[in-house]
Amino acid sequence: MVDTGYLRSRGCGQIDIAVLVKKRGEWFLRVIEAKTSFYASKGQVRRLLDSVDMVAKILNVPGGLEQHRAHDHLPKPG
Repeated sequence: MVDTGYLRSRGCGQIDIAVLVKKRGEWFLRVIEAKTSFYASKGQVRRLLDSVDMVAKILNVPGGLEQHRAHDHLPKPG
């Protein structure tokens, strides 16, 4: 878990979900931004990318950001 206060005090965005995934023998940081209906704003994405960069450097692994909307994954009503 990454402390929200620590990230915000450095101008970074709050991380919703972060996981370490092992691909082809190498660890990779995956940060996932979960939204209910809309994608993150440009400013929020910039702050989240700053968070990914900071945490990836601390862990000494490559990292990336994914955005997911509930609308894209839940069954359609009707």
